[in-house]
Amino acid sequence: MEDDSLREWVAKAHAKGLPDDEIVRDVTQKGWKEPEIRKALKAHKGGLSVVDSPSEPMTGNLFLRAWQIVKSRWKLLAGIALIQALIITGVQLLITATSASFSSFLLYTTLLVLMVFFCTLSLTHTVSRVTEGSVSAVAHATIKTYGFYIWTAVLGVLATLGGLVAFVIPGIILSIMLIPLPFVVVEEKVHGMAALKRCFALTRDFRWDTFLKILVLGLAFLAVFIVLFLIIFAMWFAVSASRGAALSLGGFLAGEIGFLVIQAILYLLLPAFSQAYYAVIYRDLSAIHPRENDPEPIIRQGKKIMLGFMIAGMVFAIPLSISVGFLASTGVYDEFLNYGKITQESVRIEREYYNYLVSNTEELITDEADRNDIVRSINIIGLQVSLQDYYLKNSVYPATLDELIPTFLPEMLVDPATGESYGYALSENGKGWELCTIFDTDGLQCVTWP
Repeated sequence: MEDDSLREWVAKAHAKGLPDDEIVRDVTQKGWKEPEIRKALKAHKGGLSVVDSPSEPMTGNLFLRAWQIVKSRWKLLAGIALIQALIITGVQLLITATSASFSSFLLYTTLLVLMVFFCTLSLTHTVSRVTEGSVSAVAHATIKTYGFYIWTAVLGVLATLGGLVAFVIPGIILSIMLIPLPFVVVEEKVHGMAALKRCFALTRDFRWDTFLKILVLGLAFLAVFIVLFLIIFAMWFAVSASRGAALSLGGFLAGEIGFLVIQAILYLLLPAFSQAYYAVIYRDLSAIHPRENDPEPIIRQGKKIMLGFMIAGMVFAIPLSISVGFLASTGVYDEFLNYGKITQESVRIEREYYNYLVSNTEELITDEADRNDIVRSINIIGLQVSLQDYYLKNSVYPATLDELIPTFLPEMLVDPATGESYGYALSENGKGWELCTIFDTDGLQCVTWP
């Protein structure tokens, strides 16, 4: 028998939290001599780090063990997390900054999901024990296993969706069972339905423990954010409560620094640390339930449960997809996605509305006392439409209303009572404005954009 095999048996027995004498007795039954076992046990204890040596399975300081993983590969983890943050931010900007159609929104969202999967897999390879800790090794391993992971993740999403449809609780349980999924794909090289069955067997007897560990992680991050928010708010309040331009600038800087700190935690530390934390959970579970020891009845049960919930997920997802596709064909989503955005179509519609008001001004005036206010309202609408049209052509708003003449307005619109131009103020970045006038009935009224 090989020493490597002996060390594996000793490591598994030690991970179960067994005392030394019991480990010796159990491993002796496998055919090794006691001196060999004692020697392997001593070497195992001496060579173990806090990362790989839980005193008992699913117990101990998981945060410390996860932090040790992060420290050992922090540069690589930070780089991957930063790339993930840039990708997610870029796709979000594409979604919000463009005149989106439903098809482009669907494309961007799909791209976003695929990139999140890619970065999750990259983080998994980074904290795994089977991938060399270099950029090239992680990149090569991620690309090599990406297709397998996508297929496996889709099956997992379908099963979880089916569980959520089935009164929510089963979906939560399934999501807990599938926490080790990326590590099963990476470290055990199992994918598809086999990976889902392995997760079912891997978490048996420890699903409640796994849920509690994930809950503790979530509460810990929540506590960190609350403390940071209180500190940043206190700094901002202390600085802003005083007077003076320098102190006002200090309050602004305090707020900006706080925002950057929270963003760094959200996009850099949280994903990297969470994946290291999940790695610790996986290592404990795999030490307790090695794959070769998975009972066949458990595997069959896992297959039935996963298939059942996957079918339920598909039964829900297919009609939902058909409904979404039908609504998309009606243009409902396009209108929703472009709500509040300036487009050629929105300007055309508002221009037609303005022309209608101008043509029917006399019919709108039912009381001569309201004539001036009605004309003022129509003029403000005309100026607003012209400003938006100007923005479409130039990507900024005009410095003065005179720049609208004659391309966007045939002549300047003025107050019907005073003959003066309406109040107009341009924002500092040229992408916003304020129009003001004085109504006879309501006094000073202003319209701002955006």
